[in-house]
Amino acid sequence: MDTIHPKRAYPMIRLSFQSFVLCTLLFGMPFRTQAGEPTGKLASFAAPRTWSDATGKFKIEGKLKFADSNEVQIAQTNGKAVKIKIDGLSNADQTFVKSFLEAEAKAGSEGDDDNPFKVVGEAPKGGMNSGAGKGSGKSSSQSVVVPATDASEPEKRQPIVKGARLIASKLDKAFWAAKPALGFPEITFEEFAVVTDLKKSFHSGQRMLTAGKAGISVIGSYQDGKEGYSRIAVVRASDSSVMDTIEYKTPWKLMAISSDGSRIAAVRIEAWDKGNDVGIFKVTKTGIVPDFQFTAGGGSWDELHFVGFAASNKLITISQKHNLVVWDIAAEKPKALFQGNSGGALSAELSPAGELMALPAGNAIAVIDIATAKVVGLIERDNRALQIAFSSDGTKLAAYQPFSVTIYNMETGKELNRLAVSDFDPNVPLNWLGSYIMVGSVVYDVDRSLPLWTYENKATARSCLGSYLFCAFGGDKGTNVAVNRIPHEQAIQAASTIDPESIYAIRPGDSVAIEYNFGTAPSDAQMAIRNTVEEKVRNQGWKISNTASNTILVELEQGKQETEEYYTREGFGPFLPPPGFGPRPSGPLESVTFTPWTHKITIQCGANQVFQAVHVRGAPDNFRTKDGESTQAYVTRHCQPSPSYFQTLQIPPHILKPEFKGGLGKSVISGNGLGN
Repeated sequence: MDTIHPKRAYPMIRLSFQSFVLCTLLFGMPFRTQAGEPTGKLASFAAPRTWSDATGKFKIEGKLKFADSNEVQIAQTNGKAVKIKIDGLSNADQTFVKSFLEAEAKAGSEGDDDNPFKVVGEAPKGGMNSGAGKGSGKSSSQSVVVPATDASEPEKRQPIVKGARLIASKLDKAFWAAKPALGFPEITFEEFAVVTDLKKSFHSGQRMLTAGKAGISVIGSYQDGKEGYSRIAVVRASDSSVMDTIEYKTPWKLMAISSDGSRIAAVRIEAWDKGNDVGIFKVTKTGIVPDFQFTAGGGSWDELHFVGFAASNKLITISQKHNLVVWDIAAEKPKALFQGNSGGALSAELSPAGELMALPAGNAIAVIDIATAKVVGLIERDNRALQIAFSSDGTKLAAYQPFSVTIYNMETGKELNRLAVSDFDPNVPLNWLGSYIMVGSVVYDVDRSLPLWTYENKATARSCLGSYLFCAFGGDKGTNVAVNRIPHEQAIQAASTIDPESIYAIRPGDSVAIEYNFGTAPSDAQMAIRNTVEEKVRNQGWKISNTASNTILVELEQGKQETEEYYTREGFGPFLPPPGFGPRPSGPLESVTFTPWTHKITIQCGANQVFQAVHVRGAPDNFRTKDGESTQAYVTRHCQPSPSYFQTLQIPPHILKPEFKGGLGKSVISGNGLGN
C-alpha cells in the first residue's frame, strides 16, 4: 500500500481517512459527582479517626479521602479504601463530613491567605474622550490620538480543579423543562461614528464585544509571535465617548464580555491563535483594569476555543478536546465547579443574562442550566445546527443550517417558524437585531419570513447589541467605529408592501421537470445519477412533472485528456503527513494521464436561473493505493462520474427569486456610518 503525492510542490493535503473520535459525548453517558481532597488548609480533616456506620455495629480506622453530599471515601490504615453513602454513617460522622464540606466551600470563596501570586500593580487608567456634538439623529467624534498606554499584566492565580462535579446527562428523546431565559429591555441611543487611536496592523487580529445598558463596546487588536502585543479600547454608545488605548506586551484575544459590561475575558495567545490562560479585566468608567489570570486550558493540543460569562460569577470554557468547564471566578482562586465533555462542540451560546447555555448535541440542541449543570431541554432536529443565537429578550433561539434558519420558542422548546436564507457558509455570523435576524450581511424579518435588506461592510470586527450593529474598521492609524440601528427605516418601509409568498422561485410542494444531458458517461453512472437526483428532489418536497415550468438540468461533460506526475511517499499508518513533515518522497516519479468530468446542476424558474452548482472531478491531490494497484489504475478509477456528488450537494428547499436573495435593497456601512 503506497501513499501517493503529486509532484506539484507538495500542496496542502486533503486527507481522505476517517479521524478517530477520542472523546465521549457529554450527552450520552451519566457521570457521578465527587468532591476535592482534604488538603492544604483542610488537611486537619484527613487525620486518622474511627468511623461508625448508622447502626453502630461496624467500625473502621481510616482517613477521609473524598466526600460530597452523597458519598464518602475512606482510606483505611491497611491501605485499602472503602465507599459508603453519607446517610449510612453515624450521626457524628455525618456531622464531621458536613463540617468538611462547609469548610471547603468557605475556603473556596475566601481564598488562601498564603497565595504566592500577589498583585504587583494596576494598569494606568486611560482617560475618556467625550464625543463631539450630535445632530440630525447621528453624531461623530474623534478621540485625542495619544500613544497607547503600557499596562501591567493581570496577576496570576492558581485555579482549583480537583473536586469539580462531573456534568450528568442522558438524552434519548426531546424534552423541555427549561425556565424562560431572562432578557433585557430594549435600549436606545443615537447612531454615531467615532475614531479611536486603536491601531491594527495588517497581520494582527481584531475582536469586538458589546454589552450593557449603556452600550459598552470593547475592541481589541492582537498579534502573537516574538513581537506580540495586544491593544484594547472602549467606546460607550450612551455618549459616544472613547477610552485611550491600553497596550499589553503579550497578545490577549478578546473572548467574552459580561452581560452588564463590567468585565471582559480574554485568552493569552501562545501560538496558532490559541492559548490556555484566561485573563479577566474590569471595565470601569475611566478605563480597563486588569484583574487576574488563570490556566483553564489543558496544555498543548487542548487550548481554549470558547470562553463565556454566565450568571452569578460563573465562567464557561470549552477546550480543543471538547472539555467543558463551569468555573466560579468570585473566589480568590478560580474554582472548577462542573466538568464534562461538550459532545464535539467547540463553542456555545449563553442566554442574555447567562443563566442558560445552548450547544449542539449531534443533530439536537441541548440547553443547560448553569446553576446546576443539568440539561433542562433537548430540541430534536434533522441536521446539526452550525450557529446558534439567543434573542436579546431571551424568548427565542435561532439555529442556522445552510439555506435556512429555524426559530424556537424558549418557553416551550417548540419550532416557531423557519426562514429561507441565501447563505450556506458554515461559518457565517448569526445575530439577532431586536426582533430581526442577521445572517452574514443580510437582515431578515422573522415574523414575515422575509429577506429585508443587505448591509455590506468591510468591517474588521463587528458585534450586535439590541437593535444596533457595531462595526469596527481597523487600520495602521486607528480604528473607526460605526454604530447604527438595523434595519433602518427605509428597509422597513420597503418591506411593508411586499407579500412574503411572492419572493420564492420554488418551494416545497411546487413541481419541477428534470432534464439530463450525460454525454458519453457510462450507462451505470447515468442510472445511478438519475436515481440520486430524483430521490433528492422528492426529499426537497418538490414534485416531479414533465410539464412543470421550473426545470432542473443535470449535465455531465468529459474534458480533454491531461497529465499529472506523482511521487510515492511513505505514510504513518492510516495517516498522510502534511507537506514538510515526515519522510521525503521515496518512490519513483510517475506520469499518469486522466480525463476530468464536469458535473453541473442548474435550476431554472421560467427564464431565470435561480441555482447552479458545478464540480470538476479530476486527478486527486494525494491518495493511497490498494495492494498491487498501480498509480495509473487508481487515477483512472477516481476520474469517473460521481453520483455521490449529487447526493451530498446541498440545495435549498426554498429557493428565493434572484431579486430577493439580498432583500429589497442594499446599503453600505463604512467607518463613517450607514450610507445609501
